[in-house]
Amino acid sequence: MALEVAAERHLFLPPPKDMDSSPTTEPFRYCTLHDTESVWWISVFSLFCNRLEGVSADFDLDKQKADARTLFPLQLHIHRRDAFQTSSMFKEMIPHLPVKLHKIAEVLDQMRRGLVMGYWNTEREGSLDPSGFGKIHEHFEERLTDVIPHCKDIHLHLGLDSKSKRRARTDLDGSNSSKKPRI
Repeated sequence: MALEVAAERHLFLPPPKDMDSSPTTEPFRYCTLHDTESVWWISVFSLFCNRLEGVSADFDLDKQKADARTLFPLQLHIHRRDAFQTSSMFKEMIPHLPVKLHKIAEVLDQMRRGLVMGYWNTEREGSLDPSGFGKIHEHFEERLTDVIPHCKDIHLHLGLDSKSKRRARTDLDGSNSSKKPRI
């Protein structure tokens, strides 16, 4: 879920001009950036909350689990927001993933930066400016196109528990030897 939607307030509004004035009280409104951010969170969940099939010891599973708890806590807290808004926090989590996922996570970080800039541009004047949405959809489409070659032969097992044998479908051509789950 998009951070602003969870908080039910705008998180990228500029600070007050001086300490004596009150912050802008723009009523919360849902915008296209929230939908786009939700897609980003789903992608991040796929990387941090699932196990990569056939991985050796090229990463620290305990750190990956800790990062997954930070990004997807049972109750939302400031650390999740920091991981999204702070330029270094998400980037520092990437080495905790298996090496084969690093390029994908780096592209997700580029997408995150594009979203943050979109939010800043949209809320910079203290009210929502739709022109700040910019070309976020094109930005995401370009980044996703960049990452497709790095997804080849990546198979994720659902969850970080080593006992889980369920496999997440990740191959792009639709071929997959595992059975599809019944709905």
